[in-house]
Amino acid sequence: SECTPLTRAIIKQDGKNFSALIKKRENLNENGAEALFEAIYHDRLFMLRQLLLAGADDTLPNPNDNTPIAYAESLGKKEAIRIMLEHLFSQGLSFDEAIETAITYGYLNTVEVLLTFQDKERIKFLKLLQTAQSNNQNSIFNFLLLKSPQLLEIEEE
Repeated sequence: SECTPLTRAIIKQDGKNFSALIKKRENLNENGAEALFEAIYHDRLFMLRQLLLAGADDTLPNPNDNTPIAYAESLGKKEAIRIMLEHLFSQGLSFDEAIETAITYGYLNTVEVLLTFQDKERIKFLKLLQTAQSNNQNSIFNFLLLKSPQLLEIEEE
């Protein structure tokens, strides 16, 4: 597909053009929010945040049918995941819904990032283990078991 001016500004790290285009809110969701995917791919974290604030649609899939957060997950881009989660929380997504979805889809990087958000005492640890087990997400199940001493320390006091 043809590169939009916004996408080109992201790839070339052209902050001046990027800012001007963001103000106009043009091409934000062109080619399935291609600008978001380019910002993730090229680690343009400031630009990613600005795109989300300007209204880029983080639910639009790319041609491979990945949402931006699934794409970031597949590339192991944890800081991009963190920025998108912060945005989703500001839009009303609950922590419980986020972590259950991440576990169900086997998004280990996202689970890791989510666990840094939440104060330990609010994590329903056994429920997370059950979700991982019932979805055959063995890597996440093992990761949670490995983390269990830190996650359970509040309950032991």
